[in-house]
Amino acid sequence: MKASEITAVIDASVGNPQSVPALFIWGGPGVGKSSVVKQVADQHKIGFIDIRLLLLDPTDLRGIPVPEDGYAKWLAPSFLPKDGSGILHLDELNRAPVLTQNSALQLVLDRRVGEYELPEGWVIIASGNREMEAFVHRMDPALLNRFVHLEFEVDLDEWVRWANAHDINPVVIGLLSHFRPNLLYQFDKSKKSFPTPRSWQFVSEVLGMGLSPQITNELVQGSVGQGAAIELSTYMKIWQELPNLDKILAGEDIIPKTVDIIYACCVGLVSKAKVQANYDRLLKYSMKLNREFTVFLIKMLFGKDREKCVKSKSWAEVSKVLVKDDKVLG
Repeated sequence: MKASEITAVIDASVGNPQSVPALFIWGGPGVGKSSVVKQVADQHKIGFIDIRLLLLDPTDLRGIPVPEDGYAKWLAPSFLPKDGSGILHLDELNRAPVLTQNSALQLVLDRRVGEYELPEGWVIIASGNREMEAFVHRMDPALLNRFVHLEFEVDLDEWVRWANAHDINPVVIGLLSHFRPNLLYQFDKSKKSFPTPRSWQFVSEVLGMGLSPQITNELVQGSVGQGAAIELSTYMKIWQELPNLDKILAGEDIIPKTVDIIYACCVGLVSKAKVQANYDRLLKYSMKLNREFTVFLIKMLFGKDREKCVKSKSWAEVSKVLVKDDKVLG
């Protein structure tokens, strides 16, 4: 399932925590499983507790026994929610030791562990890496059967929309959106560094640090691996040939002559689109391009901020031209 589809499922769970079974999100390392869960909690303005079960002993979750009136009473850990509503995220559940997983079994099934009971407004969501993509412990079938299992699919279009909305460096977006889309996620268990959505975010941050080219290249290699770093370095040469993007935003209809520069130019312009006037200008500019690039530019603008596109003075004209292209308008 794509991130947007998983988000829809989590939305439904948050809206009805008592009736919807606990969810388990499976996916490779660095694809954004935890981020999707937290994003839903933030959107709903509810609590979010992330528990890394790998770091816990069984008693850390169940609590510890203390004597009271001749009986043992279990004191629940302070990190479990006591009231309100939210998402209790059991992160990397299948990396936790088997005994810790067993402690989580009762919490998932009965919404309680020991003498602790999960408040009614809280929903349980777990996540973990697939066996072939990480060092994990095989989960007990009894625990697996307590979840509805979802497979997280890395989708380029959704990642590009997310990247544009979160100010990821346009050089990274440009490389992955058209030139090397296969580099968004390339798991390689034999290497220390490999491309993932998370490691490309690291690269974006590295490019903004203002370090020397040599150090920057070392850090990029340390984030996504040597092969991806070479591809990025090659693409950055294309980026250096871009026209003055500020002049285009100001109203000059500068059209690059080569395909690679036009694509890079579109990505750069989208990264600079901040206010309504930028969207008005870029939608109008898109109509000066060949249809392939018109669609590409509008699709990226639409993914970054749908509302600003629709409010644009040029939107009516653009809609007529692209009415047959459901991908752009969907």
